[in-house]
Amino acid sequence: METSDFVYKTLLRTLGPIFGSLYDVKTYGKENLPDGRAVLVANHTSYLDPFFMIAGINSKKPIHFCTLDFYKYSSSRFGKVQASIVNFLLGLTGQIVFDGGKINKAAFRKIKMVLEDERYLGVFAEGKRSHNGKLNEFKDGASYIALKTQSPLVPIWLNGSYEIWKRGDYFPKLDGRVEMIIGNPIVTNSSGNGNLRKDVADLSDFVRQEILKLSTLSIKSGP
Repeated sequence: METSDFVYKTLLRTLGPIFGSLYDVKTYGKENLPDGRAVLVANHTSYLDPFFMIAGINSKKPIHFCTLDFYKYSSSRFGKVQASIVNFLLGLTGQIVFDGGKINKAAFRKIKMVLEDERYLGVFAEGKRSHNGKLNEFKDGASYIALKTQSPLVPIWLNGSYEIWKRGDYFPKLDGRVEMIIGNPIVTNSSGNGNLRKDVADLSDFVRQEILKLSTLSIKSGP
């Protein structure tokens, strides 16, 4: 991961000041982040969500996000060219590209490497951006990863990114405020009943409820 770390940090130093001058990112609950590994689970309303999380957390180590294979979901020839470039950049910066909610063996090996190196793994458990800014149902990938690797899950609510670049807009607004609320880490343990599928589903539902609770704090805190 040394090469991807170098590229990641170079881009952060280059683009970070520009991004910071455009958007005001306020972070609450940063003390809840574990010192070691963690699966960061956040709501997803904007293409800029990973950047807001990176800016708000400001981790010494790069945050590695699980992301879709943009090439596979592009319909036009021009779109596939763009998607190929995006996929290349994602791989170059250490992000983990996989097919939707399916985590193949190659992707899971990369995920294990990230967590075994005591880093943060970012997952948008809805699987895709919300159409209306509200929290959709969760896919089980984040919970599966956390249980299989015995990593804590950290619920995160992002407020304001939808207004900056909501689904359907071609370009983002060049100003705005984003509020990120980080909840208490959730220790992951199997129930011991041997039913991994049920454990994963129960954990996904619990994490989603925790993020919904954070969203009410966000509303109360205001702009």
